[in-house]
Amino acid sequence: MTSSPGGISRRRFLGLLAGTAGGLATGAQARSRQPITVLTAYPPEVLARFETAFEKAHPQYRLEIVWRMPHDALPYLRQPAQSGVDVYWSASPRTYETLAKEELLRPLKLDFTGLPDRIGQAPLRDPGGRYTATEMAGFGFAVNTAALAERNLPIPGDW
Repeated sequence: MTSSPGGISRRRFLGLLAGTAGGLATGAQARSRQPITVLTAYPPEVLARFETAFEKAHPQYRLEIVWRMPHDALPYLRQPAQSGVDVYWSASPRTYETLAKEELLRPLKLDFTGLPDRIGQAPLRDPGGRYTATEMAGFGFAVNTAALAERNLPIPGDW
């Protein structure tokens, strides 16, 4: 569960505010649900939607979110039993590559039939099936042609 610096989890705080409205499990219900620990660097705004949808689809599980930036994730995951982490979800291909090389990831049991192995030169998954892309991002640049002309600079043709 994501915790604030004061130690109260975000879910507990919201549950207290809402009086457990919206189906939040409390007491014995919460303890009887199997925890799944997810290590991620995604912000709470993104995680909240995934948490809600996952727990609605799988009420037998309770997500516990551990937040670490990618550079902090690798030492954390190198600890015995990966510090109790069940799922690592991050946009950090190098960390995944390192974890796979160190044999710290189990193969995923997913059927990738009909899905491409790569987009252009970018691989979408590990050849050993230990990690896969869950999202793709496109990046672009806006060009201020007046500012470039003022400085006698050409419009970039290659990023």
